[in-house]
Amino acid sequence: MREELINTLDGRWPEVAKGQTGLLRRMRTDSAGNKIPCGCVDTVTHEPDRDRWCPICFGEGWLFDETYITFYKRLIDSETDNSLRDRLTEVGLINVPLVVFYVRYSTEINEDDKIVEIALEDDGSVSTPTRRTAVYKIATVWDYRADNGKLEYYKIFTHEEKVKYLNAPGYEDLA
Repeated sequence: MREELINTLDGRWPEVAKGQTGLLRRMRTDSAGNKIPCGCVDTVTHEPDRDRWCPICFGEGWLFDETYITFYKRLIDSETDNSLRDRLTEVGLINVPLVVFYVRYSTEINEDDKIVEIALEDDGSVSTPTRRTAVYKIATVWDYRADNGKLEYYKIFTHEEKVKYLNAPGYEDLA
């Protein structure tokens, strides 16, 4: 199973690489395992100021580190019998698409972390400077294991999180 995922991500003749580069936003924790709040968090409400740009936490409210990862992304509709079909829902109903990421066994990940999609060039390389296009909140991380409990890969269930600032505000945001 491990080799199949590696071949899917990196490609191996005759298969083409299907892995996409993104960011893993790993939340910083203290010695007790609690997330470390950013300095922009209000002392009374314990919430970040989401209307102003914070260059440290991007309005997240917690300190984090971002590292590049390779993943395979799959969109699943919230109703399994109509998966991958775009359609309108009735008024008042919410249809939250579920996004599943497949990640290598060597990536340490948990439910407090987030996956960030970034803009890529036509050849699949990371655009410079790095531009974030979407942030996904992790709901569940399943570790797939094979014989004798050997970790093969992770299957991560997420949903897109709507945020005001994905990147630093530029001149186009001031218009």
